[in-house]
Amino acid sequence: RSRAVARASSAAWRARAVGERGGREEDAMEARPTVLVANDDGVRSALLQELVRRMSAQGLDVVVVAPTHDQSACGQKLNMHRDLMLRRHDSASTAVAARAVNKAHFYCLDGSPSDCIIAALEPRNGVLAQLGKQARLVVSGINKGPNLASDVFYSGTFAAARQAGMYGVPSIATSSPYDA
Repeated sequence: RSRAVARASSAAWRARAVGERGGREEDAMEARPTVLVANDDGVRSALLQELVRRMSAQGLDVVVVAPTHDQSACGQKLNMHRDLMLRRHDSASTAVAARAVNKAHFYCLDGSPSDCIIAALEPRNGVLAQLGKQARLVVSGINKGPNLASDVFYSGTFAAARQAGMYGVPSIATSSPYDA
């Protein structure tokens, strides 16, 4: 069933893109793919900023929705009994981000990495829907330090990738072997 849903949403994306651009389907497919980036170390993480800089330099359309503060080892936590604050983040606040391509969209949420993915991917009112974009891939990380063996059950980085998978979006979780 998930493959059928993915095919249907892919067809809907192509149809919407063709309609918006007033061109052929081939023209719509030439649009830059959107990559959603999240992590558990927070929106100010130097590794996250460097990942976004490199992905943007490759011509990818990058949207970041990351926790406001470090959420390491929170697992698949969801905040269900309080309102969450989502806000646009000024990515130029760090030296690394100042070198980044300015086309990336940065948002921070005072919730868990799984909350961030939900806030980004919700079809009707998520961040990507509001921007008129559809994620082709979710990259979670780069995590500060390795996530090995049973660590993946506690890792917020891996939880974000799993949450994206629940929406049918291909995802990958990444870690660095060293604290950066």
